[in-house]
Amino acid sequence: MNITDIFNFLKNKYKLLQSTELENVLIPSLRILLGGLILLAGAAKIIPLEWNCDVHPLEKFFQQMSAYHIPIKWQYQQIMAVPLIAFEIWLGLSLILHSNLRYALIGMQILMFVMIPVTLWGTFSGAPECGCYGSLIKREPWVATIEDFFVLLICFVLYPKYKAEKNKHTVWVEIGIGLFTGLVLFYGGYQLGWILKSYEAI
Repeated sequence: MNITDIFNFLKNKYKLLQSTELENVLIPSLRILLGGLILLAGAAKIIPLEWNCDVHPLEKFFQQMSAYHIPIKWQYQQIMAVPLIAFEIWLGLSLILHSNLRYALIGMQILMFVMIPVTLWGTFSGAPECGCYGSLIKREPWVATIEDFFVLLICFVLYPKYKAEKNKHTVWVEIGIGLFTGLVLFYGGYQLGWILKSYEAI
């Protein structure tokens, strides 16, 4: 196999990826995969998804965050964590349910541009766990950095496909996503209050 054969092979593969039939399967699959990942990331930080969970996931997430040694006041980090989790859940539901995709993909890109430096910081500060999926999936921050780069790449692929597309569902789906996200925000704030009270009692 010479250089010309290799070039023709790659050219044919590129044309195959551009084919309408494959794109109609690949693009929605990437969207749902992306939505599932970010939904799981948000849910695992606030909903007990493990059978033997002796510490609330939100408190465990705070413990993982503390190992990053981020130069921001600890109380502020805790307060910012709850809206971040609600935002992740909104992103995941929007991507899966095909709602507000343009804004959801922009939000995903912004989130990745924030999280990549954070996980790099965690890598160099010696944090043992990234905390992306709470205690459900344990891995080191450098692994999360690589995943975030791939997620960002997927966002770059998806955004041109969906930036001008209208929602597939009615306004009730958007209202439902908003209400559920608000419920998560309320529940997270409630749990945060209990966790902060328990710290004060120590």
